[in-house]
Amino acid sequence: MDTSAPPVLQMLWEPNDPAEVMRRRFGFGSEAAAAGWVGALLRSHWGREVTACERIVMSDMNALAWVRVGSTRMIAKWSPVTERFARLDALAELNA
Repeated sequence: MDTSAPPVLQMLWEPNDPAEVMRRRFGFGSEAAAAGWVGALLRSHWGREVTACERIVMSDMNALAWVRVGSTRMIAKWSPVTERFARLDALAELNA
């Protein structure tokens, strides 16, 4: 993955500091750490090699990462709230 530039962190609706939200809500100490985790997860679970993570947008307890897999752009969504996993699984199935 291209680590020369960390992804841009943004909040979708909230007026909070995105770096603080990334640490407090999602448990990552930096943008690069979050991007590395997304890349590792996509590689280990779906066999996708992320070449870049360009942007991470957060709202409430959800995060969206804009990633490149080769020349294809994708969005990875995650939430640390386990109660929401069933809903995310249903959304993933619908999108598939």
